[in-house]
Amino acid sequence: MTEHLSSRDKMRLATIARVRGVRAETLLHFPQLKSDRSADAARKPLERLCDQGFLAASSLPRGSRLFRLSSKGVAVTGAPPAYANSPSSGIAAEMLAVSTLAWRMEEFLFLTKPELDELLSKIAPDAEKPRHAGRFVLRPAKTAGGEAPELHLHAFMAELRPAEDLARRAGVVLDNLRRSPIFRDLIRAGQLLKIEVLDHIIIGELNYCSLKTLGFLYG
Repeated sequence: MTEHLSSRDKMRLATIARVRGVRAETLLHFPQLKSDRSADAARKPLERLCDQGFLAASSLPRGSRLFRLSSKGVAVTGAPPAYANSPSSGIAAEMLAVSTLAWRMEEFLFLTKPELDELLSKIAPDAEKPRHAGRFVLRPAKTAGGEAPELHLHAFMAELRPAEDLARRAGVVLDNLRRSPIFRDLIRAGQLLKIEVLDHIIIGELNYCSLKTLGFLYG
């Protein structure tokens, strides 16, 4: 990153590039930015970065704002170009959900696209990359022997949808994952090792659906 950015501004842009969008209040929880101390103190440099053209802001209900990268911010961070687009309600929901968890990096490491591509290339170099509308996150899992925790890869998606749309959307997501050779092979390998997929839950606006309850995890 250039353009005469301070180290703190670079950190702010890098953080937003990972989560895609964040409220000033949420940014206070990130350890590298905790010194801002208050929501107002966190908001002012974000507004300044908006004035400088590195960020843009989208209005949220109840007067809050979601700060995201602009085209200029995308250029200096290397984030996907789509991150500069004005978010739909579904993308805004994903931004809020991801940023709410992402500051706990020891528990939730949300992968950027280059990080995900590199990881999947190591797992299955010749396989087609999966199509997935949400994000992928690495989470540590304790092992039985008390050794160093394993890292498990999870698909993460947050969408605002009415109850009647959740079942159909869940089917589309699962079908896309099943068609990917990487995930199909991982599911089969898990079955051989007697590793059970317990459930996959998609949360909507005041509603949720369970793929296990809907019968998608059988057969």
